[in-house]
Amino acid sequence: METPSEMSGYVHNVSPMKDGTKSKFFRFDFQTSEDESRKGICFSPQKRSFLCEKEQSSSPCKISKVSRCSMRTSDFVVNEKSSVESTADVGFPAKRPSIRSVSVKDVSCLSVNDVVRVNVISIDKTEKVTVNSGDEREKTDVIVGDTSGAVRLCVWQPHVLELGRSYGVDAKVKLFAGRRFLSTFPESVVNEVGPIYAPDGIQQIDQVRATGTIIASQVLSRFYKCNSCKRKIDPTETKFLCCPHCNMKQLRERSKEEMIVKVVVDDHGKHVHLTCFSSIVSTIIGEDSLAMKSDDVEEKLLEQEEVELMYDAFSNTVNSVGD
Repeated sequence: METPSEMSGYVHNVSPMKDGTKSKFFRFDFQTSEDESRKGICFSPQKRSFLCEKEQSSSPCKISKVSRCSMRTSDFVVNEKSSVESTADVGFPAKRPSIRSVSVKDVSCLSVNDVVRVNVISIDKTEKVTVNSGDEREKTDVIVGDTSGAVRLCVWQPHVLELGRSYGVDAKVKLFAGRRFLSTFPESVVNEVGPIYAPDGIQQIDQVRATGTIIASQVLSRFYKCNSCKRKIDPTETKFLCCPHCNMKQLRERSKEEMIVKVVVDDHGKHVHLTCFSSIVSTIIGEDSLAMKSDDVEEKLLEQEEVELMYDAFSNTVNSVGD
């Protein structure tokens, strides 16, 4: 889909502000005709209040000087050079993007922040926990499924899913630590539906298996995570670390170290390229990978006999190791 530099239409689904690697951003849908919408990402925080007002009033606006987005999660980018302004009637009514119904298996092929409706049965769940991210909210992680697969659903208050019951749920697709899951949102509609069947022991949709020998490995990067903003800090032997992003200082010995390693697994003649974090690497080699030199980590991986790695089909990130 070509992205024009200027578009007129209606704003829908403005997201909360998020912290990016270099700047804050938010996402939104922009309706450009009666039956077409595009996904936008905005790196100009001060434009959010204007776009929120346009969404609430269902009045049209014009966005100029946008550019095409290279990320699969968005169609166009709004930045500081872009302009947003009110405009006259655009010739079509405001209509929120319809929520499409999908099977659990389809979730693995969707983009982050896509809004979908699933009809599922509640299979398992964790205890309710309180999350404090500016305001305290309660959530419960529920494993839900249908005949096509199972997936984790993060259920935020006030919604509740009882075990063994079937529900229709409006949810957003999310991604964390290489694993795709669903999450309710403030406007989610959750209601009980007729019985949904999920076979015993059904596999979660983000679990793809690669079994074979590691034929190539490379440590891509080693870094520390800032205790404040969670961004990367380059490794150093100094006693203190200073985050280049938020300027917060911290003790190196109290900072979480991380490693990213690329491996190629020969799975019965098929070469599978995978990304592993330090905890996965340590499980594979049976040693603390962060205490080792990068060359030693790479060589230790290559010396392993057959490995069984479960990974996310969308990001190719390994999330667990078989016995």
